[in-house]
Amino acid sequence: MVINHLRNMFSRGNSQDTAQTAPEDIGVLYIDGTVKFESSSIDFKNDTIFFTSSKDKVQIPIKKIDELDFTETVSKDPALSFRSERKEYLYVFKSNLPSSAIQFYGKVSEHVPAINKWEVLLSTDHVKLLVYDYTLGNYVVVDESVSATIYKKENKGYLRVYNQYKIYRKGDSTSDSSEFYIDQAGKSFSWAVQDKSSNCIVFRIVFPLLPMLFSFFSFYLSSSRKEERDDAEYFEKLEMENYYSTEGDSGEERDREEEKKREEEEEREREEEDERKREKKRSSEPVAGNVFGGRSRERNRALAVTREKAFISRGSSIGVFGHEDDDLEFKTSVTNISSKGNRIEPKKILAADGGTSLLLTESARSSNVHKLDLNTGKIAETWNTGEDTKDLFSEFKDSQGASAGNEFLGITGNSIYKIDPRSKDVVEGKKYATSTKFTSGDANAKGEFAIGSEKGEIRMYDKLDKRAKTLLPGLGDPITGVFVSPSGKYVVCTCKSYLVLVAAESSGVSGFRKSLGKDKPAPKKLTIRPEHRQEFGKEIEFTNASISTDEEERFVVVSTGEWVIIWDISKVLKGEVFSYQIRKNEHKVVSNSFIPGESRKIVVAMEDDIQVVSRNSMKSPNVFQYRR
Repeated sequence: MVINHLRNMFSRGNSQDTAQTAPEDIGVLYIDGTVKFESSSIDFKNDTIFFTSSKDKVQIPIKKIDELDFTETVSKDPALSFRSERKEYLYVFKSNLPSSAIQFYGKVSEHVPAINKWEVLLSTDHVKLLVYDYTLGNYVVVDESVSATIYKKENKGYLRVYNQYKIYRKGDSTSDSSEFYIDQAGKSFSWAVQDKSSNCIVFRIVFPLLPMLFSFFSFYLSSSRKEERDDAEYFEKLEMENYYSTEGDSGEERDREEEKKREEEEEREREEEDERKREKKRSSEPVAGNVFGGRSRERNRALAVTREKAFISRGSSIGVFGHEDDDLEFKTSVTNISSKGNRIEPKKILAADGGTSLLLTESARSSNVHKLDLNTGKIAETWNTGEDTKDLFSEFKDSQGASAGNEFLGITGNSIYKIDPRSKDVVEGKKYATSTKFTSGDANAKGEFAIGSEKGEIRMYDKLDKRAKTLLPGLGDPITGVFVSPSGKYVVCTCKSYLVLVAAESSGVSGFRKSLGKDKPAPKKLTIRPEHRQEFGKEIEFTNASISTDEEERFVVVSTGEWVIIWDISKVLKGEVFSYQIRKNEHKVVSNSFIPGESRKIVVAMEDDIQVVSRNSMKSPNVFQYRR
């Protein structure tokens, strides 16, 4: 009785208050940029939004609203924006903040996904949002408790981070597979975005529990991909295992690492002294661009390196350099290369016949492959493949990474063929009926080879006329370069902003010789840590990567802009994928390669110069070192 009496009393009181209290004028309504109500209230009921001023009212049913969301004005006032019947509405909350915005958000928030046609895959609350501060070299907290939602719209995935009406990230695309990473130890997920000035901003969300991170990451990966179940599990395994090792690290291994580190430090000191001497020598010499007759608008482009020589193309000329005392010495140049009156600008060059001739592909007539006789400076042979030649590579690579024979393999979009410089005919190897979209390839010492595709797939073959033994799904981005270590133990594929390193063996079985099926190795993804992106320039665009061809086959080298970057494969396989070393050069790097058989000397071809640099002159990026 008492309870019912109290309930009725409060019920009557509330209804009377509601009837007597008019909605409070708390904001300004704009329609198409013009003030409609200088002072008005906002409410939501019966699936309709009401804007009421002292003189008039605007009501809009939800079914007539498109793209409703919360935002901020220039003066940081919270606001609601949407479109309805080709008109743009903006309601700016001015009074009773933040409660007025929070109250309205609570009424309409559950309808936002339906209005915007979002398919919400996952929404998680009570995560911490941080942003990387470049001046401090560390992350700073933006909000201690936010919500993170992964949703799809028009088959594209997005990440949204918000705290009630305050939207920190409206919808960052999840399709760029190179711009994020997870830290299982810190239970965090970090990703990079670019602002309107193309500056790189790195955000991080920290989860209270590791299973929450795993669940979030699984949905993040699948939000912009369409794969079969096995492939989806493969990609998830790839990302989960990318940042930590599945192998133990014994005390003996650590001792070996420490000993190697000491040896490398001593070698580094010697190399730094040698490097200072080389730099002094270079400062008094003309840059490599002048060996072709002076500077011009043309730039160095294609590079080929053998154990004794380096070849660099520039326009329709090729310069020949010898390795002398850990430096390059200009030997000669071949200028005005042409065939049947057509100027040839090499796109790729490969040494043949013991370095006395070169094979060339070109962009202008992409179906042609030429043999240039370096003794005469003339085109000795031309083969026409009938299709756009995507890549050309030696069929056999010796133990030090140089061409071990005179036969070469070429690829078009959906075929593989062979060229023997001693023959006038192109030998067709394998043609696919479906479009495989091949882009690049390379072979090892046994004649086994790998081919990458525009889809990001990697096919591994043991023979030219056989089907691929192993097919590795790609990460969705085109592969621009493939390099296979001489032993066939590693394959590194280049994409625009990351590398894919494949350990080609699983349980002692080579993926070149036998299908690995569900045991196919999960590659390591090598990229620039998002926190370091700003230092490397506004856009990462890798040149083709290669692996040192010494006995250990231990280092991967690549470049972007003026930077040369090296990863230690032994560290990468232990999960240290961001443990790279760097060197900045004077000009933009167009190509680089270890000298065959070496892990210490790298030939670096820049737009207007070509040099040998020492791996030991590379430095860890301490100047902008990430700090947890």
